Amino acid sequence: REVPNSRLLVKNKGFASPDVQATFMSRFKAQGIAEHRLRLLSLAPTSFEHLNIYNEVDIALDTFPYSNTTTSCETLLMGVPVVCLAGNTHGSRVGVTLLSAVGMPEYAADNADDYVAKAVRLAGNLPALAALRSNMRHTVLSSQLCDGPGFVRDKYERVLREMWAAFCHGRPPSKQRFATEELPDALAPGAFAPPLPPGAPLVQCRQPPPSTDTSAAPGPALMGVPGLGPSFGYAAGGLSALALSRAAT
Repeated sequence: REVPNSRLLVKNKGFASPDVQATFMSRFKAQGIAEHRLRLLSLAPTSFEHLNIYNEVDIALDTFPYSNTTTSCETLLMGVPVVCLAGNTHGSRVGVTLLSAVGMPEYAADNADDYVAKAVRLAGNLPALAALRSNMRHTVLSSQLCDGPGFVRDKYERVLREMWAAFCHGRPPSKQRFATEELPDALAPGAFAPPLPPGAPLVQCRQPPPSTDTSAAPGPALMGVPGLGPSFGYAAGGLSALALSRAAT
C-alpha cells in the first residue's frame, strides 16, 4: 500500500501443495493484495538455484519474533539488505547482531511501525538502494561477521580459557535442573502445539493476526527499470524465504 508495484515472492516447501497456495493467497487478498502480486515457490532442487532466487529480491524483511540466522547471512552475502525488528530475547535479536556485525545497525527497527518505515524508505530511494547493493558482498566479506580467525581469537578462545580456569579452580560442570522427576514426552503437545480436536486434519493453517505491514503495495520503478516495482524479501526463519519480487506478470 505504500510501495507501488511491489510483489511478494514466498519460498516454502509447503507451496508444492495447491491448497496451501490458495490459502496463502486468500489471506493476502483479504488484506487488499491481489494474487498477481504474489509469487509462491516450493524448495529449490539445488543450492545454486536457491541462491539464484536472491537475484529477484531487492530488500529482505526479517521475521519476528524469531529472527533468521542462516537465511539472513545468505541474503546479505547475495547483496540484499535486510530490515529486522529487534526484540528482547535471543531469538528475536539475531538480526540485530548480524546487522551490527556487518556495519548496518541502522536497518534494525525498534517497533513494528519503524520496521515498515525503514523498508518503505529504503525502497523509496532507488539510487541509494542500488549503491548499497552493488557493494554489499564486499562489505559483508570484510566485516566481523566473516572474520572467523578474529572471532576465535577474541571471543571463543577467551570463553574457553575462562571455563577451563573455573574448572581448574574446582568449579564443577553446570547441570540442568528440572522441577519434576518425570521426563517430558517428546511427542506431547506443548504451548505451540495444542491438541487437535477429533477429526481435524493433521496439517492446519492458523489465521494470522491482521497485518499492519503496508510495504506490499503498488509503487515506483526499481533501480531505474521502468514499470518494475521494488523487491522486498521476507525470510521465515526455519521455514522459508519470503521476498517481494520486482518482476511483474
